Amino acid sequence: MKKMVAMIMVLALVLGAATFSASAEVASMKFRITWDAESGRGQAITKIVDQYNALGKTQITVVSGNEDMADILTSDADIFQLPYLLVTNLGSQGALVDMQSYFPSLGDIFPEAVIKLTCVGDALYGVPWLGHSIQMVYNKDMTDKAGVSMDEITSFDELLAAFDAIEAANEGVKAFGMIGKQTGDVSWMSTPYIYDFGGSLVDADGKVVINSEAAKEGLNFYFNVLSKYGQNGWQEHAGGDVMEAFRTQRICCEMQGPWGVTDIWKQAKENQFTVGVMPMSQIINNGEPCKVEVSTYSFALMAESTQEEIDAAVDFINFMISKDAQAMLMDGEYSADFDAYYPFRVPVRADMKDEAFFQEHPEFLAFIEGFANPGLESPIPEWAQIRTEYVLPGLNGIALGTMTIDDYLATVQEAAEKILK
Repeated sequence: MKKMVAMIMVLALVLGAATFSASAEVASMKFRITWDAESGRGQAITKIVDQYNALGKTQITVVSGNEDMADILTSDADIFQLPYLLVTNLGSQGALVDMQSYFPSLGDIFPEAVIKLTCVGDALYGVPWLGHSIQMVYNKDMTDKAGVSMDEITSFDELLAAFDAIEAANEGVKAFGMIGKQTGDVSWMSTPYIYDFGGSLVDADGKVVINSEAAKEGLNFYFNVLSKYGQNGWQEHAGGDVMEAFRTQRICCEMQGPWGVTDIWKQAKENQFTVGVMPMSQIINNGEPCKVEVSTYSFALMAESTQEEIDAAVDFINFMISKDAQAMLMDGEYSADFDAYYPFRVPVRADMKDEAFFQEHPEFLAFIEGFANPGLESPIPEWAQIRTEYVLPGLNGIALGTMTIDDYLATVQEAAEKILK
């Protein structure tokens, strides 16, 4: 009996040492976000992480980061917040952990389209967390004056009729904020119309297919139809210029993310107006709901992670994608200028409708709904180079009238094919 007791004690000590050793390896981990950890949004994220740390598990420290590939690959962080294009880029190079087996039920809480953004083949290299979609933000005071109900619009014809009514009822106001400047804004603004009219940038096999009649029709709608309702000088305006025109009530509608709403909240009381958000998916064109540009950030782990580190990270990620933690995102970031908190992104989960913030501000739900139907301006990692060298200057050329849509599509098609080879 004494020998048995001694053996049990030794076994307990061995197991205890093994347990201590495993937990010691993951006693703490660094979570690298793409923003400054001391910024308003860095502090907002840290508040959520602190809730996890209070559970007494692996202690997570939020550290500053960026989206520079070299910096990411040389970082000593353990868990990474990455945009979807970097996830697929790094994943396809074998630099990230395939997390498919650790998160087999993501489809129960996230739109399938969002999950696919971080997949390469059957491998899942990123777990969705937060992001935004671009939707139509509008001045409800102006639409009410025009007798227009934006939530009843289901076609582009009805949208154009609404724009006519808005301009007729609001003297000196243009209906729609247009972008034409050679910046990234002109790409995410115009590209979804290519999809809406049945076109695409690349097909399912990654083959370039942008030079099509459908793409021509979509770009014609943006540059030659919607532009009739654009603000003066839109040909050289970027997203910030549109926000300024909306803020000063020179336009009624703009395509923006959630910041389009909070930007008006930040105005002096006498300059504020009621803001509405129309999900573009309620417009049906070419037999399909309209698409919008989306941007998502996901959790990712480097391939050299140990099993213990992976297990600890998976536990943390499960907490961060839980409904309660996702709801905390809407607590927002602190603005010292206004001594208040404002949301900076929205959760990716599709079941947030009953949360308190969305009950009070249901207009923000549109930015979540957009994740289910993306019309991506950069569908593959290689498109970043194509976009910079050919798409942005070409779209600006269309806006200025120095390039035709036909020439633009042919140029991008040829250049993209060479780059992809």
